Amino acid sequence: MHEVHTPVGVYIALMGLVVAVMTLRKDPDKWEKFLWVTLVTVLMVAEIQNLYKVDALQTQTFKNINSDLDTTKKGLEVAAKSIEKATEGLDRVLSEVTGGDTYMYFAIASINGPQEVNVPNYGGKQSVMFASAIPIVKGTYPLHEVQVHISDPLGDRQIPYGTMTPWRFGVLTQAPSLRFRPEKHRQHVFIEINSLNGEYAEFVLFLKVENKWVWSIRYYKGAGNDKKLIHEWPGKDFPKSIGTEEWKKEDD
Repeated sequence: MHEVHTPVGVYIALMGLVVAVMTLRKDPDKWEKFLWVTLVTVLMVAEIQNLYKVDALQTQTFKNINSDLDTTKKGLEVAAKSIEKATEGLDRVLSEVTGGDTYMYFAIASINGPQEVNVPNYGGKQSVMFASAIPIVKGTYPLHEVQVHISDPLGDRQIPYGTMTPWRFGVLTQAPSLRFRPEKHRQHVFIEINSLNGEYAEFVLFLKVENKWVWSIRYYKGAGNDKKLIHEWPGKDFPKSIGTEEWKKEDD
């Protein structure tokens, strides 16, 4: 049960009524004046006590509200942490399925040649340079349904890699050779890498500098006009002066 309190201001109103009646009384004797003053004093004291009670009640009410707010805040924090953990779990599952931010590229291990080899669709033996390309997987999660398309000056090839993991130690993995012609001075190789987490493109520029072949790699995320450069790896002895315009030039 709740304690019933007299509303604030009731005693003040009664005091005003008593004072009004006192004013209307003509020539009251001293005992009557004493009684009127005593009544006004009692009403004033009652109003003051009522104010204290109301103040105490409001203070307790505010404490209860603050307590409820704290409880609600803690509940929301617990709920937020639960949602955050659930979201992290979903992100982890999604990354396991798609590969997350993991990506695959081909590192140039060595350049060999020229060698005389039979090249399909070129009619007989051709003098060819070979650059060994080692597949590297960077990231935490495995890549699934990896398909690689290589386009070099001597033709196109498609290589299905399937699932590739960053910890692929002791497993034989196909390392293709990037082919180009020894008589030219500037040649490009394009490698398109597709998996469940998106499309990547690797451009390799081979330059003959002082009769020696050097290389540099530009690696993009996305395709077409939406692709974004995310890495660039110049090989040893690749000229620092070579900029974007040199990359855009045709093979020669």
